[in-house]
Amino acid sequence: MLDICNIEPSTGTYKFPFVRHKDFFDGHSWASGGLLPQANGKGQESSSEAVNAYYGCYLYSEVSNMSNEHSLTMQLLLAMEVQATNVYWHMRDDSVYEHLFSMNRMVGNIGATDVTATTWFGNAVGYVHGINM
Repeated sequence: MLDICNIEPSTGTYKFPFVRHKDFFDGHSWASGGLLPQANGKGQESSSEAVNAYYGCYLYSEVSNMSNEHSLTMQLLLAMEVQATNVYWHMRDDSVYEHLFSMNRMVGNIGATDVTATTWFGNAVGYVHGINM
């Protein structure tokens, strides 16, 4: 958990970054935390992995009796990820991307400088929808 949501670095866990994957401007996470250069800058393919990662952090905060502030922070990280997924991956209309993407109602891979209707392992519509469910 400390690798993706180290919300209390002052407790001796300074070796881990604070929410390494989260981009607070865009509201979603980047795979590998945006640390590794890719052709499209940063990349994120699986919105479902990101949502479930932050959901896991929230659940951990609940069962480990973290303070209310920590639990609220986990809820915020999760809510941001869900909202960004609804905006950037789950297409309801043509308001964010061109019609090419909204035809399938799902985006596959988002990069810092581009967006695709494919995944790293194939371009079938089922792959694009499956990895983002």
